[in-house]
Amino acid sequence: MDVVEPGRGYDQCRRNGYGSDCWSYDYFGDAGECERQYNADHSAGALGDHDRFIAERNREHNLHDNLSGERWDCALHLVTRRGALPPGLTLGSTGVIAGTPTTAGTSNLTVRVADASVPAQTATRLFSLTINSAGTSGLIGNTAEGTLTDNLWYNGAWINAGRFQAGSNMVAATMRAKVGATPGKYKCAIYSDVGSQPGRLLGSTAEVSNPVSGWQSFPLTSSVALTKGSYYWLAIWSGDSNARIYYSGNNGTLRWGLYNYGTWPDPISTSGGGNFNYCIYAR
Repeated sequence: MDVVEPGRGYDQCRRNGYGSDCWSYDYFGDAGECERQYNADHSAGALGDHDRFIAERNREHNLHDNLSGERWDCALHLVTRRGALPPGLTLGSTGVIAGTPTTAGTSNLTVRVADASVPAQTATRLFSLTINSAGTSGLIGNTAEGTLTDNLWYNGAWINAGRFQAGSNMVAATMRAKVGATPGKYKCAIYSDVGSQPGRLLGSTAEVSNPVSGWQSFPLTSSVALTKGSYYWLAIWSGDSNARIYYSGNNGTLRWGLYNYGTWPDPISTSGGGNFNYCIYAR
């Protein structure tokens, strides 16, 4: 067993006259020494215990997660695969996993690869692939056509938030609110629920300026994943003294807090509450 060119790495290792014989390389220690294992024309029985140990370590070290075998000197091919990939994915002969998963869940499979040496070197690895749900389209909030209005300004700009439960796993990209006409601005946000109170800021929207009365769309600056069965707070805020929002009845849960109009507080602290069911939702 020779040690060649300490510290120069995989690309600098030499075969030293062994032509096309198949080699595998490994690093040892901080010195970065490159040790080689001569494989051609040697049966497994001809290798000593130390040689077999080094060869096995090399094979395990050199197998990449993508199974491309780029650190092996001989061409690799997939030999066996036990188990199944998630539906919608395929494993090619070069080790590339491709496709679009169609079902959430975890799949386990074992892959074995071999090179072109005689006898062949092999390596086996167990893979566990988890596909998470990206969420589904859905809606959280109140879509009713309320005819009553509530002022959002009273000696200052108040953040008002309604509490709603998510009926499904979903990813919200837009909020909508039915607001009164104003020359000023409105914006909305989603807060987490902490002890039946609004807590941390999960996402906020762009501002809408000079809206007419009616439903207005507020695109979230980034999508927010919501979990089925969990509660969230849909908040609205305006810096205009004429700002109003519609509500459909007294069957809601509402919290409010006084803040100078600007950056959304995180976390938020509220000082009062009511039962107006604001016409506001996210989808």
